[in-house]
Amino acid sequence: MIGKGIAGTSLALLLFTVASRIMGMLREVLLASEIGMNAYTDAFNISQSGITLMTAIIGATCLSLVPLLLRSEKQSPERRDQVFTSLFCIYMLVSLVVAIALTLFSENICSFLGPSLSDDAQVLAGNLLRIGFFKINFVMASTMFSYYLQSRSIFIASSLSLFLGNCTVVALLLLMPSPSIYDYTFFTVVGLGVQPLVLLVPVLRVGYRPRIRKLFEVKAMRYLLIASMPFMASMLFFEIQTMAGRAVATSLGDGVTSSLDYAYKLVQMMCACVTMSLNTILFTKFSALAVKGELRETSRLLMLGGRVQFLLIAPAVLIMCFFGEPLIALVFQRGEFTAYDTHVVNLALRGYLLCIWPYVFCDLFTRFFVSIEKYKVVNITCAISYIISLSLIYPLSRCLGVFGISFSFTIAQIIMLVSYIVYIGKDNNGKYVKKIISSLASWRDAIPLCILFVLLECFLMVIPESNHLPALGASCLAYIFYIAAMKLCGVRIALSDID
Repeated sequence: MIGKGIAGTSLALLLFTVASRIMGMLREVLLASEIGMNAYTDAFNISQSGITLMTAIIGATCLSLVPLLLRSEKQSPERRDQVFTSLFCIYMLVSLVVAIALTLFSENICSFLGPSLSDDAQVLAGNLLRIGFFKINFVMASTMFSYYLQSRSIFIASSLSLFLGNCTVVALLLLMPSPSIYDYTFFTVVGLGVQPLVLLVPVLRVGYRPRIRKLFEVKAMRYLLIASMPFMASMLFFEIQTMAGRAVATSLGDGVTSSLDYAYKLVQMMCACVTMSLNTILFTKFSALAVKGELRETSRLLMLGGRVQFLLIAPAVLIMCFFGEPLIALVFQRGEFTAYDTHVVNLALRGYLLCIWPYVFCDLFTRFFVSIEKYKVVNITCAISYIISLSLIYPLSRCLGVFGISFSFTIAQIIMLVSYIVYIGKDNNGKYVKKIISSLASWRDAIPLCILFVLLECFLMVIPESNHLPALGASCLAYIFYIAAMKLCGVRIALSDID
C-alpha cells in the first residue's frame, strides 16, 4: 500500500520544520527588537511584497513538478533528469528577467504597493527592493531542488535547508552590533542563497545528472503550466489580497502594515509546524496514486489527512485565542517593540486565527484535485472566493480596523472550503459529503476540545495577561490535558492509519 512510512517521515519532517520556523521567528524577533513597528518596517514589508508576489506567481507554476517528474520517471530516469534540467534552466532565466525588471522599476512598484507611505519610506522601500535583487533566483532554485527531492520521496532536506538559511541570517544579525534595515535585508538575501547550495548536495547524491539534449521541453512545459494553473490562481489571488490588505493598512497609520506581517508569520508558523508538512508528503502520495489510477485510495488519504489536521490545529487555535497577546509579547515585546505594538498584532492575529483550519484543509483539497487533474474546479473556486473577500477588505477595514483586513482572508478560505465540499457532493451524488464531514470531526473529538475550552477559561481567570511566562506554561499544560483527554475518549491522531 502506498503511504508506508508517512507517520515516521511526517514526524521527522515536523521536527525539522519546527526547528527552522523557530530560527525564522528568532530572526523576526531580532528585527522587531532593533527596529520595532514603524514606517521603516512598513517600507521593508512593502518592498518584500513585490518580490513575494513574483516568486509566488513563478513558483506556483512549478508546484506540479512532482507529478510531472513521476510521469517522466515511468519512461526512464534519464528522461526525468532531462525534463528537470530543461525546466530548471527556463525558470532561472525567467527569474533573472523578472528580478532585473523589479530592480529597474523598484520605486514605481513600491509607490503602487504602498500609496500611503511617506516619500522617505517609499524611497527606502525602493532601495530595499534593489538590495533583494537575487532573492527570486535563490528562492526558485531552492523550490525546484525541493520538488525534485520530493519526487524521489526525500522530504527532510528542504526543511533542513530552510533551517540552515535562517541560522545564517540569525548568526549575521547577532554578529552585527546594531544592524540596520539595510543590513537585515542583505542578510536575508545571504540566507536565501545558502538554501539552494544545501539542497544541491542531496540532489546530486540521489543520482541527478544534468542532461541538456533539448533545452526547451515544450510538452513538459505545457503540462506543467496547465497542471499548475490552479496553484497559480490560488497563489495569485492570495498575494493580490495580501497586497491590497497592506495598501489599505498603510492608511490606518504607521506600523499597521507590519502588524499584519507579524501576525501572518505567526499563523504561517503554526500551519507549517502542525499540518503543512503532512500536506507536502500527501501531495506526493496523491500524485503517485493518480498515476496508477488508484482514486479510491487517494480519497481515503484525503479524508484521513483532513481529520489529522483538525485534531492537531484546533487546540492551537483555541490557545492563541485565549493567550494570543501575552504569547506575542513574550516573543516580540522588547527593545523598540512596545506593548501597543503587541496589542495591534494581536488584533490582526485574531482575524487570521479563524482562517487557519479552512486554509490548511483547502490546501489539502487543492493538492487532491490537482493530482486527479480537476484543474477547472480549483480555478473557479479560487476566483470566486478571493474576488468576494477582496471586495470586502476596504469596508471591513473601515468598520473593524486591522482585524477586518485579516478577517477578509478567513472569508475567502471559508467560501473556498464550502465550494470544494459542495462540488464533491455534486460530482458523486452526495455520497462522499457525509464521509468527509464525519472524517473531519466526530462527537468524540468535541469532548477534548470542550475540556480544553473550560481549562483555558479557568487559566484566564487566574493569570493576568501581562504575565507572559505563566501564560506560556498554562498553554503548554492545556495542550497536555487536551492530549490526555483525547486518549481517555479514544480519539487517535491516526497517522498510522494513513500508513
